[in-house]
Amino acid sequence: ASLDGLGRVLSRAQELAVQADSTTVDASGRAAIAVEVDSLLQEVVTIGNTSYGGRHIFGGYQTGAQPFTPDAPANASAVACGSFR
Repeated sequence: ASLDGLGRVLSRAQELAVQADSTTVDASGRAAIAVEVDSLLQEVVTIGNTSYGGRHIFGGYQTGAQPFTPDAPANASAVACGSFR
């Protein structure tokens, strides 16, 4: 189920990347896309921290601790202007 969810998130991210590359999307549209991509990144972190039987399945040898830490959302206006964080 976790891998299926990850596939769904990555598929949506690809759709958004193609949409954002269009010349018909203005700055506010790109900002909205950036916000959604940040949400997808947070979802990937949540999926990466999935546990089963008290052990994190993507934790490698350290299954007792969360392998991923959520990051603060990016500044959507900076992303929309082409800035990188």
